[in-house]
Amino acid sequence: MKVLITVAAVMFTTGALGQQCQCITDSSLSEAVTCYTVRFSNHAKLYRQFNCDSSWLTFESSRGTKTILYSLDDGLIGYTEKLGYQYATEYKATFLVQNNLISGCCTPPEYLLFNKSTGKVIKNLGRLIFYSEDVKFPLVVYIEDTVFSRLKFYDVNTGRLFYVPLPPHTIKNTLEKGAERYAEYLFEDAEISGNHFSVSFRYQNPGNNDDWMDYKLSVDLKKYGY
Repeated sequence: MKVLITVAAVMFTTGALGQQCQCITDSSLSEAVTCYTVRFSNHAKLYRQFNCDSSWLTFESSRGTKTILYSLDDGLIGYTEKLGYQYATEYKATFLVQNNLISGCCTPPEYLLFNKSTGKVIKNLGRLIFYSEDVKFPLVVYIEDTVFSRLKFYDVNTGRLFYVPLPPHTIKNTLEKGAERYAEYLFEDAEISGNHFSVSFRYQNPGNNDDWMDYKLSVDLKKYGY
């Protein structure tokens, strides 16, 4: 019920703004593209629009200055919600956008951090295994892509970094065996509950290529000031 109420509110808002959200000659696009508006805490907006020629994502500052962040031309409009920029979440002075590099599998998305006042990219975060939607924990989490021996936590509000070690060789050995190309796909069920971050990942037993092992990592965020 909560989801239905949210969708209805967004649809009402987009209509009130007079956004372009239709193609008279191709009514199927209305099913493929959802027009929506995100209103940020500083009164800036982010909204999706489309017509018969293209779809685009617009940032509008609190002063009314508009910037198109991303667009797809004719032929790709139907992939609007699967390809390119997708809104993720809002932080104190920034917002996060997921960039789907392809419309299906098997390449992980990348993430961009935008300034919430100007709409400009301030950091390309690359691939992530987790981003928090809790304002008390403004964290995104990577796996370092050199030796794959630790997770990197980045506070988007302060720019502070801290690291948590992983069991030695587990991820690197699994990638070298070729069972998975991207380390991010080995991780799942990442979440913050209370003051703890937890994530599960799978890896191949070094002595048996067909034997997969599971490991759950728990991080007490209070140790890092959260």
